[in-house]
Amino acid sequence: MLPKRQALTPKRMGRGNRLPTLALHHIGHWLLMYLVLGVFVTNASAQILQRSLPDVRPGDERQEIPDFETSEDSNFGSILPPYPVPTAGSIDNLHSEDQVPVKRIVIEGNTVLSDSVLSAIAQNYVGRNLSPSSLGTLRDRLTLAYLDRGYATSGASFPEQSLRDGILRIKIVEGQLGDIFVEVIGRTKPSYFKKRLMRSQKEILNVRSLQRQLEIFKRSSQVETIKASLGPTSVLGVASLHVVVHETSAYNVSAAFDNYRSPSIGSLGGTASARANNLAGYGDTYFASYTGSSGLNQFDAFIRVPITILDTSLATRYQYNQGDVIDSNLLALGISSESQSISFELRQPLYRSSKATVVAGAIGQWSKAQSFLENGALPFPTEFSPNGISQISALRLSLETTYRTKNHSIAFRSLFSWGIDALGATINPSGIADSQFFAWLGQFQSASRLPWLDAVLLGRLDTQLSADPLLPLEQFAVGGRYTVRGYRQNALVRDNGVNASLEVRIPVYRNSKYDFRIELAPFADFGSSWNNARSSLASSTETETIGSLGLGARAVSGDWGFAEIYWGHPFDDVRALGDSDLQDDGIQFRVSLNWP
Repeated sequence: MLPKRQALTPKRMGRGNRLPTLALHHIGHWLLMYLVLGVFVTNASAQILQRSLPDVRPGDERQEIPDFETSEDSNFGSILPPYPVPTAGSIDNLHSEDQVPVKRIVIEGNTVLSDSVLSAIAQNYVGRNLSPSSLGTLRDRLTLAYLDRGYATSGASFPEQSLRDGILRIKIVEGQLGDIFVEVIGRTKPSYFKKRLMRSQKEILNVRSLQRQLEIFKRSSQVETIKASLGPTSVLGVASLHVVVHETSAYNVSAAFDNYRSPSIGSLGGTASARANNLAGYGDTYFASYTGSSGLNQFDAFIRVPITILDTSLATRYQYNQGDVIDSNLLALGISSESQSISFELRQPLYRSSKATVVAGAIGQWSKAQSFLENGALPFPTEFSPNGISQISALRLSLETTYRTKNHSIAFRSLFSWGIDALGATINPSGIADSQFFAWLGQFQSASRLPWLDAVLLGRLDTQLSADPLLPLEQFAVGGRYTVRGYRQNALVRDNGVNASLEVRIPVYRNSKYDFRIELAPFADFGSSWNNARSSLASSTETETIGSLGLGARAVSGDWGFAEIYWGHPFDDVRALGDSDLQDDGIQFRVSLNWP
């Protein structure tokens, strides 16, 4: 149950229509607050509240860019070794020096490859005298037609025959998958893997599709290693599959300390998070985190559960944020805010391989934000809400793609958002931000190995476009560690925006034994944002642009954690509202630890 703000209720009335002196004092104090500080509160203070939202906007989230492809990933047989092609039968009394006339070739047993495909191969051997070597070549070519299409357990063989009539009979043995044996060192139920492996196969065993499914398992963050082998059975052409899966740890905890928040709610703070996998044994994931600073309390909880063997998954997420503006210039006003959101997401992988993935998603989200004065005693009026409350109901469609090679890796995310009038959403007259909007967010990331110094070039480009004025929870933020370094977190918050970054990570020390390295990271960042037209006279549609150059240093210890510090030199001035902060000197840092 979320904590509720106490409602503002009148004090008990005295005799007649006379109010107690204390009540008059409070009313006078409130009126004075609105009248004398009205312009300041609705402009400077509103900007601070707008900038203090702690990473809850759509543009504040990014998908992970995949690791580079390794030689093991690109090796087709790294998970599933080759399987010997089944052969049987012989041709009676045929010696190496013999030549047999072949007038006609009859091929039997083929179903997945058509007669025309196999006849085109065999036709070259009709009307000739064939030696045992030539017959073997014909058999191998027919088998190769199956191998080239992934049917690695299928092949051609000669049934018992004499060839006295000049008719050569060839038997196609099309391999099938028999029993599947799965051993799991971990919590996932063997049936989770077995059902997906069975679905990857039709009647005839195709090793490519089987290998592809094994590679999908291998790329899962819940799988440490996976090995598989096909073995013969007592039935010719039927193979059994043996799979051994070693899972990663079912639990993971992490902690971080950084200055990645808006200074108005305390830039210095920490995050503690915990993740659990496969508690039910079906690929389910659970995540929870708490982030705190001197003015922030943020909770985040997430659950994802697969619901079909196609890996369709259903997720739900809940976020709660409570922030107090701690800036000394505004402390007397007691400015605070609360926001919460709940969302449901349906995700469906459309394509997956060792190199690429394409995943579509549909999201329904409800959000509510509330702002206060006097430490919660008074609502904070804004241009879109006289009582400081705004609610958003939104439907979103996402498409996420990744692609990787040994030297390049990219990730792209596209998100379309429609705000709707439902579940108490804020609705205002035209020209005032509300829950009825349309916006598109595009995010592109890349990593490329450079041919010198073992360096890696990182690139990023984000943009958000909307035709409507947006509420703060839907706007685009520019400034800070993950947008434009050298500026305060959320230095610019507008309806539309773009930011881009280039960073080169150059290893200066490496210890392979302990999987430890130190990197230097020169970078260049750029960002621009603008608002759509509003009815408010205080709103401006002027575009504001910022940019920076800087240098970072990173120490990375494998999966155990990292420490980083970046300094950026800003090229443009952005009015810093509030007390001075380390971010005003262009410095952002983080120390993060993971276990196990």
